[in-house]
Amino acid sequence: GRGRFAVGRALVERAARLVGVGSGNPVGVVRLLAWAVDARALNPSAPLHLVVSRAPGDAFRRGEIADEVGRTFPPSSLTFVPADRRVERAAWEGEPVAAGPFTKALAPLAAALTPSRSWTRVRRGHTRSRRRVATRADRAVA
Repeated sequence: GRGRFAVGRALVERAARLVGVGSGNPVGVVRLLAWAVDARALNPSAPLHLVVSRAPGDAFRRGEIADEVGRTFPPSSLTFVPADRRVERAAWEGEPVAAGPFTKALAPLAAALTPSRSWTRVRRGHTRSRRRVATRADRAVA
């Protein structure tokens, strides 16, 4: 009786923060903006962060995307994430993404979404990963 996508809509309505991810091509940007408009209608108060995945590397195309997003729907933040083979490799291996352009591009967004947590890099073999370091607030809750 709740209809298609009822669970997804309920999650968006109750979220404290929203993150939308879309491809870095014209179709992906249009779909991302359509999602942002729908998400904002369901939850008008939550900060909404948009991520352009596999973003073009040249400044002109990124500027075009940023102008279109800003003109259509100004988000709390806009993050461009480059294509990185480590992401596909990690997905196939079922492991976290190794440090590289992808993780570097997402670090500021991760910090903005989790302000009470600090993150440090831990070296493991030839790859790097992030490990969460407990803060006083975390220990107080535990």
